[in-house]
Amino acid sequence: MLATSDRGVLAGFALAVGPGAGFAEELGWTGFALPRMQRSCGWLVAGLVAGVVWGLWHLLPDYWGNADAWGLLYGPRFLLWCGVAFVAYRVLIAWVYQHTESLLLAQLMQAGFTGGQALLMPAVTPSLSGMAWYAAFAAALVLLASGVAIFDRVYRPVWGHVGRRARRRTHRPYRPAF
Repeated sequence: MLATSDRGVLAGFALAVGPGAGFAEELGWTGFALPRMQRSCGWLVAGLVAGVVWGLWHLLPDYWGNADAWGLLYGPRFLLWCGVAFVAYRVLIAWVYQHTESLLLAQLMQAGFTGGQALLMPAVTPSLSGMAWYAAFAAALVLLASGVAIFDRVYRPVWGHVGRRARRRTHRPYRPAF
């Protein structure tokens, strides 16, 4: 986390890191891996698996940047942040991609998630109160992802798909019956 009182530096950092990470990472996660996983196991399982791998992908850089400061609390912090919050957010990205097939939208979601952390995350100190913030954020994302999964399960038969997939499935050329 970048801690500075200069809002210009903070905004510049968020605008550089958010889109950079969002657009580059999502080429692999959503542009390559997610469609293949969704074909074999559905959007929810694909999102969960991709989320776990996404969290582990961030283990080394997160460890280098935070392990010394967090000390013994680093393991629980990593589990809350990259093990729970990242997985829940990846489920949300998988759901959006399932219904829109838009790589750009997934990239914008990830850019907003990454850049938003730099802009909106409070200066969390390595302490139990800092852990409480991570727990609350992770719980909020889990509740949102759970709500989306339940919504999809209950309303999909009525609601169906949106985006390109829906147009492909519903568009049939006119053929006379005779």
